[in-house]
Amino acid sequence: MKRTEQFARKWLSENMLKDNPERAATVARELCDVDRWLSHGMVIDANEASGLGIAVELVERNDPLWQEVWYLHCCYGVLFRTTNCAKVFESSTVSLEFE
Repeated sequence: MKRTEQFARKWLSENMLKDNPERAATVARELCDVDRWLSHGMVIDANEASGLGIAVELVERNDPLWQEVWYLHCCYGVLFRTTNCAKVFESSTVSLEFE
């Protein structure tokens, strides 16, 4: 958990919250609160994320971006339910599956 918090703090303070490193540390700590988020797979919705200080942009379901992200989400759901794949890393050039 400590490593996860460090990772989150680093990326938040270098990007979304680069002008507020104290807030980045607070958000990272709050995201790692196992009493609040009881499971790694627990959804943090837009309202909760916004309340934590994370920049959120809502996209309508009829937006092509939303449709592409939903399609990818569904494909991952099938992948994880039908294979031994445990994690996927994506980049602009490759998808890597790990068991």
